[in-house]
Amino acid sequence: LKLRLGDPSTYPDSEAFFKDALVTEFLRKLDIDIGLDKEKVAVESFWASEHQCFKTNRRLSRYLPTSLDLLEIGDLAVMRFIDAWRKELKLALRPLPTHLVPRFSGGATYADSGALTTTPDKMSSQPTSYHGTIDLHPFFWETSWGANVLARQSSPRTVRGNIFFTVPKDSEKYRGCAKEASIPVSLQLDVARTLRAGLLRGFGIDLINGWKIHREMARVASVDNTFSTIDLSNASDTVARVLVELLLPKEWFTLLTSLRAPMTRVKGKW
Repeated sequence: LKLRLGDPSTYPDSEAFFKDALVTEFLRKLDIDIGLDKEKVAVESFWASEHQCFKTNRRLSRYLPTSLDLLEIGDLAVMRFIDAWRKELKLALRPLPTHLVPRFSGGATYADSGALTTTPDKMSSQPTSYHGTIDLHPFFWETSWGANVLARQSSPRTVRGNIFFTVPKDSEKYRGCAKEASIPVSLQLDVARTLRAGLLRGFGIDLINGWKIHREMARVASVDNTFSTIDLSNASDTVARVLVELLLPKEWFTLLTSLRAPMTRVKGKW
């Protein structure tokens, strides 16, 4: 069983479609058993997103400075578009931060899962990291977290990548997630703070308080039908690597790459 709307053109008017869509979405969002293997759907979605990123990377790689290959009509226009956005992002992001402070969230990591995901749990377990993150370890060692590891005569464990897992989402599928190594993800959180500040400064995009505006706009739209929203499927899973490399300043791309898991373990296989 799959919950699907009919073709909009078959409805007599927009109000009839709206009511049908409302009922369908309410049912789809329920975490109930409708006979589907939800974890299998999540894994298939992961691979579909990876395949889409592969195709995007292959399509965009010829615009990289290291492999510039402009042969098609319109390529120069694409390059001008990329250059314009690269300049905008460089102005917004400004130079790299000179210092990073590891931060904790309540989420699971490579070595901290289940109920043992509090900050004391993470500071007590053996930290994990990626090979590409080693140059950033001084920011870890200068913290109380690093001092605690040193006092235990321990050291971070280098792992190959992150671990794919799933959490409940709706009646049709689970949501795919990844447990990152503890040191990279703690530094990612501080880099995210800098990126959020750049987006607010450069483009007026407030990722911290913007939800208040969105909530009010959604309320108004529900009353007078002046707005509608769209929800893109797998949006965060299809931000392709080469797109990021094309748009970000080189030093920013290098920093983000050093904190990124180079591999993912899915169903026990890397």
